[in-house]
Amino acid sequence: MEKTGSISDESSEEATGKRMKQAHFVMPESLYDEIQRLAEQNQTSVADRMRRYVALGLVTDRMTSGDQGAVPLEEAFGKLYPHLRGDAGKVHLREELRIRITEEPLTAHNLTTILSALTELSTKYWLIAKGRFADLIEYTQTHNVRFAEEAHTVIARISYNSPFNMDLRVDMSAPSIAEAIVTTIDGVAQTRLRLEKAQLENRAKAQEVEQASQKADQEQQMALVEQQKQELEVERQRLELLEKRLEIQKKGIEYALEIASKVVDILHADADPATRAMEIQVLLPNLIQLQSGVGLELALPAPPKRTKKRR
Repeated sequence: MEKTGSISDESSEEATGKRMKQAHFVMPESLYDEIQRLAEQNQTSVADRMRRYVALGLVTDRMTSGDQGAVPLEEAFGKLYPHLRGDAGKVHLREELRIRITEEPLTAHNLTTILSALTELSTKYWLIAKGRFADLIEYTQTHNVRFAEEAHTVIARISYNSPFNMDLRVDMSAPSIAEAIVTTIDGVAQTRLRLEKAQLENRAKAQEVEQASQKADQEQQMALVEQQKQELEVERQRLELLEKRLEIQKKGIEYALEIASKVVDILHADADPATRAMEIQVLLPNLIQLQSGVGLELALPAPPKRTKKRR
């Protein structure tokens, strides 16, 4: 079933003082209902949401064709639709990411760990994307909240009906932040699967050690030399188990380095080696912290990756 609508109204003409033209369109009812739901959620009209989507589409087309030149996305969007500017004259373009935490029951410690790591990482990603490397170092050292407030990553919606879901809203005027966060969460989820596999193997090895130890106790009647040989074998296996545990910890750090490297490639692909090393270093503690969280994953498919322009 289809619905018909219009993308102009009298209130927008009065607010902007500019002539408006009316366009009628037909769309599937499900699509219209979704736009209407978003409009009600943001306390605006369907016409207003449609104008925003059309304006954003125009910006995307112009940037893809090279028509916008070096004009930032936020500035271009504001020029195309100045009546969408906020009170400070700045256009706020935002993208929402649906994030899920599957831990049951959800503990306050795990939720705090994940939110803290995501806040710091999104702020650092924002500073990297904006090219504010001195501020990145300052934020890493001081954790000054003003940088997080500037990045303005907000939780747009929360629901907890097994599992916990939240919509994280990020600033689209800083390129690749959403993609960097998606890459991070996906990398952490994959890392957890790898570590769980290693832990299962480690647990099986521990059971073998325990069985070998029990066997040694049961065979106390064996000759002293034979008993000493078995004790040496048990000790050797214990040392192997300790080595496996250390290897798992090492892999966790290696996976965090891998994620940090991918994120820096996304946010600052042309960074020189020294800057790249610095960016990876400041992201690493937060990525390791995020790995310690339980049940973090993306609830919706990742947004399409941005297309790099050919120079």
